[in-house]
This record gives sequence, C-alpha cells and structure tokens, in this order.
Amino acid sequence: MKYKCTICGYIYDEDVEKVLFKDLANDWACPACGAPKDLFEPLEEKTVEINEIESANDMEEFSYLELAAIFSNLARGSEKQYKTAWQQGFNDLANYFTNKAEKENTDNIALLELLKEDMTKYYPSLMSEAKDKGDRGILRALTWGEKVTNMSKNLLERYLKEGPSFLEDKKIYVCSICGFIYVGNNLPNICPVCKVPSFKFVEIKEDLK
Repeated sequence: MKYKCTICGYIYDEDVEKVLFKDLANDWACPACGAPKDLFEPLEEKTVEINEIESANDMEEFSYLELAAIFSNLARGSEKQYKTAWQQGFNDLANYFTNKAEKENTDNIALLELLKEDMTKYYPSLMSEAKDKGDRGILRALTWGEKVTNMSKNLLERYLKEGPSFLEDKKIYVCSICGFIYVGNNLPNICPVCKVPSFKFVEIKEDLK
C-alpha cells in the first residue's frame, strides 16, 4: 500500500519503507511537512465526495472569521498571478473582516468548530463552483486554503489535547504566501502547499503559550 500526505503530497510506500503504515507510531509525522499520521490517505482507496451546491437562499451567513479567511486566500491567489490591484482589494477586505472578528468569541474551541465546518461544508461547495466555472485562479487559492485549514485544524486539535507542552522547544513559522503553519525546528526548504522557498516563511516570536 501507498499513503499520500494530504498537505504536501508526500508518498509513504510500504514496499520501500518495509514498515506497514498502520504499524507506525501514533506520533509519526510526515518527513516533508510535519503533518501527522492521520492526515495521510491510502492512494488505492481515495474517494472524493463533493456536496451539492446550496442555493443562495439556503446558504448560511458566513462569520467574520470565515470571510477574513476567504478573502485572505483570494489575496494570496491574486499575488501568485501578479494581479496587484486584486491582491490589495482582497487584503483590504480580509483586514476589514479580521477587525470585525475581534468582537466575536474566538476561543480555541469555537475556532476549531469553524475550521471543521470549513473543511466539511464550505470548501467542497466553493471548489465545486470554481471547477464548474473553470476559474483556475480561484480554484488554486481554494486548494491552498483547504490544505492550510486542514493543517491548522490538526495543530489546534493537538494543542487542545496536549496543552502548552505541544509548543515547548519548538518554533512556529507561517508561510507569508499561503498561510501554511509549521511547528518544529526543521523548516522545510520549500512550502509544502504553495512551493515558495523557505525565506518566505515568517517566524512567530510572540508568546503563544
């Protein structure tokens, strides 16, 4: 069997490694991006389920945090396409909704629920719509955003489970292009999501513990 990291695409081949994937330690992580074992999926059993797009009348209202995340990802996609005016506009919208979100309850548990909802509901619908319209730029931004959100959800789950010890003796980096968060001391040479070089990562030095 082969297993693929859903964050960076790294392939774990049991025939090459001589160790069954299920026998790896629970704290084993992707050697390329640091994603945990539960973010790998078997290649032979990969299935994709896309929810039907809800009509405009049935869709729920986005929270300020969700809107901020959407526009931030659109800004990064625009930067990749060298559309400066679009990038600035999306960034302005992201900053506006980020400021609005400061008034909401943003504790870790509430944030985790938002991330889960993004992964199970909003990203599938938005990506389906982008595919139908053939918008490659938006589709790329959404693909980045989905991977980053999935990794962020897992990091937050680990933090809630392990507490501040999860961050002990580790550095925190954020890719300035796609928002990928890396927790560890061996920063990858390139971002596993958007493939920019490591100098595009910014170290977060504030006390987050």
